Amino acid sequence: MASPDPKTYPVADLNLLSDTRDLERMIASVRLIAKLLVHPSLNPEGGDFFPASYSPRIKRLSLYSAANRIVASILGPMLDVPTVLRQLLIRLVLLNGTPFPATLADDRALEAFARESVFGVWHPVGTCRMGDIADPMAVVDPEGSVIGSDNIFVADASIMQRLPTANTNIPVIMAAEKISDALLSRN
Repeated sequence: MASPDPKTYPVADLNLLSDTRDLERMIASVRLIAKLLVHPSLNPEGGDFFPASYSPRIKRLSLYSAANRIVASILGPMLDVPTVLRQLLIRLVLLNGTPFPATLADDRALEAFARESVFGVWHPVGTCRMGDIADPMAVVDPEGSVIGSDNIFVADASIMQRLPTANTNIPVIMAAEKISDALLSRN
């Protein structure tokens, strides 16, 4: 918990890449993408390649503000400058001083890059998986009640066992309707 103050955002550790197999797959994927993108027929300049990581610096630049609008209006056109200047800009602003080909060539640096760059996005589901009470992976029962507790219910995308192949909006509404019906029938 970050603070007992309800206005303070919670600290959430998604434990991403905690399984070494995930880390290995991520590193192999980054290398494959780099190999495909830095290719003589597509992009012969390896120094122009940079991954779109969501680093703390990029997060700050992503905030809507007058200052960031000015920075973007300056940095954007600078990507069209001659190669040497563009690669310097990419290395200093986007890659924190290290050219990405050097990161790709160094196993430790690539692992550090993967660990620093990976983040949760889109529609995470399954953190409070719904299932039978006997299922050791289930967090809530079929009525949305947190297993092993009284009067705590979950009715959102976290109860889904897997991500649906569509937007999560309708499945969440249906789950919430089902769980609210179960709660209403208890009285």
